[in-house]
Amino acid sequence: MVDYIKKVLEENHFDYNENFNLEKDCNRINDFFKTYKINPSKKQKVPPTTRTNGLINLEEIPFIICSNTLNNKWILLSNGTKLLMKSNRQHYENVAELLIMYFLKQLNMPCANYDIATYKNEEYLICPSFLRNKEKIVNPFNNQPIIKDGYELMKQYDGQTHFIKTCFVDRIYGNIDRFPCNYGIITGNVCNGKKTKPSLCPLFDNVDFSSVLIREEKYGFFPSINENINSCEDVFKYLLDYEIIMNWTDTTLKKANLYKAAEKMKEEKEILINNETYQEYESFFKDSESLINNALKEKQKSFKIKLT
Repeated sequence: MVDYIKKVLEENHFDYNENFNLEKDCNRINDFFKTYKINPSKKQKVPPTTRTNGLINLEEIPFIICSNTLNNKWILLSNGTKLLMKSNRQHYENVAELLIMYFLKQLNMPCANYDIATYKNEEYLICPSFLRNKEKIVNPFNNQPIIKDGYELMKQYDGQTHFIKTCFVDRIYGNIDRFPCNYGIITGNVCNGKKTKPSLCPLFDNVDFSSVLIREEKYGFFPSINENINSCEDVFKYLLDYEIIMNWTDTTLKKANLYKAAEKMKEEKEILINNETYQEYESFFKDSESLINNALKEKQKSFKIKLT
């Protein structure tokens, strides 16, 4: 059995840990052996299972734990899906991650496919891998760039529009936790023996309870206009000078709002956000809405947006 586990881990590019314990590091191991299939594609997903109060019951799914650190586990499901489990997070923080995911989806922005699950009475934020077996993420920036510099650098990956949209959206919900690694580039894929073109990493780690709903950038984590101009009001105005952002605001952003995101989360995940958390996000979105509409008025545009 140990040899089989080693083989499975190796073909999925995980290292075997000599401390591997069949009882502790496996769930429904006999079912795993019977049903396991390797999945080298990007179509990774959690198989259908029951939910309790909206949360997936991972105990129903056969899997093995491939790596385990203080806050993160990588597990391999029997359908070949690699699943990240993030622990030590508050429930409202996990729900907010899903709320922002659904807001980003309204904006047609690629983002990690998050969900919430329980295993052995603990709650986890979970996400299927968005990498194929030989792919890896490289960071285009060593530290947060000036916006125009980041825009120019990302052109080599056809990612300049994605970059400035991300700068804009992060200001909407006050996310100062968008570290340079979150603008990752996926490389290393091979098709028919040839390396494929690098692709953009979907947005991930969008909500950390201590790093969202922050209006002024006291920590300097945001990409800025320059070293002296970094307020949300100025950055909204600056980014709206990009034609692609102005058109996107008029055609896509003005159709998106927080309420639709919450309703979609309820419909698809059966997960509700508590009133206190929702009102906190709603208040911040209204403030962002006001700043953006003031910028649109200043630029003599006839349309407005409504984010709540």
